[in-house]
Amino acid sequence: MSKNKPIPPMYPKPDSIRLCGLQIVSVDKKTRTVHLQGEGSPPPALLAAIEAERRRLDLTARLTGYAQSCLMQIMPHFGERPKYISAAKWRDNEQRVRLIRDLPDDAPAHARDALMAVKTISRIADALMTAGDYPDEIDRAICLAIDLGQLLQRNQTQIDYGETVDAGKRNVQARNAANQTKRNGSKSRSEVAESEFNRRMSGVNSDRMKTATLKNMSKALGTNRKLIYGSLATLNRYAKTWKSIKPPK
Repeated sequence: MSKNKPIPPMYPKPDSIRLCGLQIVSVDKKTRTVHLQGEGSPPPALLAAIEAERRRLDLTARLTGYAQSCLMQIMPHFGERPKYISAAKWRDNEQRVRLIRDLPDDAPAHARDALMAVKTISRIADALMTAGDYPDEIDRAICLAIDLGQLLQRNQTQIDYGETVDAGKRNVQARNAANQTKRNGSKSRSEVAESEFNRRMSGVNSDRMKTATLKNMSKALGTNRKLIYGSLATLNRYAKTWKSIKPPK
């Protein structure tokens, strides 16, 4: 990722869809209309987007899916059956959600939100049943209203936490880069040490000499008075990965 390109803080931009090429089929000079036709088959991403849009405006499917998802979050946290609810109604998930006033105190926050969502879905369904026969545009308008609520929530979340998330992602990215640089440097130093170890051990096959060679290498100092190959512990760690000459354990 380019340094100048910002990291998407919360919600990454969706991938763009490349449409197939278009060709002119006919031109109506009177109406000044150009008729176009696509070349080749529609790309799979476009077909998937069309299907996603169809599902997005299917109110019944959306409400059903939301309710099922919420029920899965609620079910593990209902607790004991209250005395005011019969055993038969308690076994019926829909009845249980309608009759339960609140979840136990130890229920997580997301389960409480899910319970409120299911109750809201029930109110929407009741209102639509009361409205009777209504045009399909109402279903689509409600779906768009749901999307609007989600977008407003995302917008506020972005304002509240986007900068923090962005900073966190950059810290992780920088830490990963630093660790990779450290690993690369360690690998390079290990290769240099292995080459020197093999040079010193050329023609020698003695475990005692291997140990002594590593000890002597650990004392080698450079012009800046720093260890050239690393401490004995570092060399022993490097040696575990060397293949040319099996070092001492």
